Amino acid sequence: MIEDIYNDAVIWELDTILQEQGNCYLYEKLGYQKTGEIKEINEKMTIVYYEKRLISFLS
Repeated sequence: MIEDIYNDAVIWELDTILQEQGNCYLYEKLGYQKTGEIKEINEKMTIVYYEKRLISFLS
């Protein structure tokens, strides 16, 4: 995974379409958490933001 290549990163951020539940499920299963920030593009599409904090290199 890309996270393994850039293992010095402290936080990963991404966004996806809220209505694409498969994407949301996948990101949450990979450890990403919703930030609470959302952006409504129109009545059929909302962007939801995720982040994953990595602390492995600090220990």
